[in-house]
Amino acid sequence: MEHKVIEKEEFLVVGMPIKISLKDPDYKKKIKGSWERFMPRVAEIKNRKNELFYGTCNISEGIEGDECSFESIAGVEVSSAEDIPEGMKAQKVPAAKYFVVTHKGKIEDIGNTYYAIEQEMKKLNLKEDKDKIFFELYDERFKPDSDDSEVDIYSALE
Repeated sequence: MEHKVIEKEEFLVVGMPIKISLKDPDYKKKIKGSWERFMPRVAEIKNRKNELFYGTCNISEGIEGDECSFESIAGVEVSSAEDIPEGMKAQKVPAAKYFVVTHKGKIEDIGNTYYAIEQEMKKLNLKEDKDKIFFELYDERFKPDSDDSEVDIYSALE
């Protein structure tokens, strides 16, 4: 599996949060729905830094008692968390060393890439830092529902 390890500085994302459990058979539909609700409201976000989109995953903010859950935020990077639109929140993504892999293909198949990342990290004797946030980075390579789509996945390392 092609990967790289990079250091990334802290940054701030503002977007719409949703708590997700991987035990829920509709979790993919719920994540997609959160993006569908978010996209028409992007223009409400002040202090946007660039044209990138982020899907953050914060395990520590998941559903209490559910070890397969996390809080996901469909969002954008901002320079400050002032004037956050109603129904949105700011998420600070701490500086960390990240294991980065590019998911290629339809977004609905991204779970297979996460599984492959987990296997590759075990093989390389690397451990994900579950106290940090992992995220997906969506840029111009992302094409919804396309086999030619690409999304970068950043997993924080211990």
